[in-house]
Amino acid sequence: MDLISRCIHTGQWLFRHRSYLPLLIIVPGLFIYTYTDYTVLPIKESTYEWFCVAVGLLGLGIRVWTIGYAPAGTSGRNTQEQIADRLNTEGPYSVVRHPLYLGNFFMWIAVALWIGHLYFLIITVLVFWLYYERIMVAEEAFLRQRFGQQFYQWAKSTPAFFPCSLKIKSSPSTFQWRKVIYQESNGLAALFLLFALLDGIGAQIQHPYHPRPNNVLYLLAALSLLLLIGRKIALKRPPS
Repeated sequence: MDLISRCIHTGQWLFRHRSYLPLLIIVPGLFIYTYTDYTVLPIKESTYEWFCVAVGLLGLGIRVWTIGYAPAGTSGRNTQEQIADRLNTEGPYSVVRHPLYLGNFFMWIAVALWIGHLYFLIITVLVFWLYYERIMVAEEAFLRQRFGQQFYQWAKSTPAFFPCSLKIKSSPSTFQWRKVIYQESNGLAALFLLFALLDGIGAQIQHPYHPRPNNVLYLLAALSLLLLIGRKIALKRPPS
């Protein structure tokens, strides 16, 4: 198998497991947070906590924007195979070709920043890039085969990951809150529950930058969990 084909094959496998495999990096992160010195951004405790939360919410906000305006048959949470009835080139897809993964990047970085170790932050960036680069290659191979010249024109004028400008082509679709709640309540709950866990560990071990419980953060984690439970009860099927 040539290298490009191998990369696509690996990307397809990672695509099918992208909801779970990235969580594996949390295990060494918790160990590093508990047993090593803090080396990133030595600033006031409460300021740094909310800075990390803001970075995570920025990533979640990008995902909400992307999913909320995505037409049916484009950006979904399908995990078994690539699905696309049409090529989405509007809204966030007019800024970058992979806005969902850009959102994921900020969510990863938020957790890595909270861990607070410079080497872990660097390793997180490298792991993210190696992981999602292969997924993006596999997705674009599928889109290139399915949409041909339309894909080439879009790829020629739209960067893959890092925006070159903020000139946004407005989406004709109506923002779909039900779709956002169905798809992103998991991410919201996971983000705040993870932050609450880290904060609790920091308070337990008297971490230099998280020595006291952040009750507001615990409240937000509880509310996000309630939203997730409510979604599972009220929205058992994905909105069309």
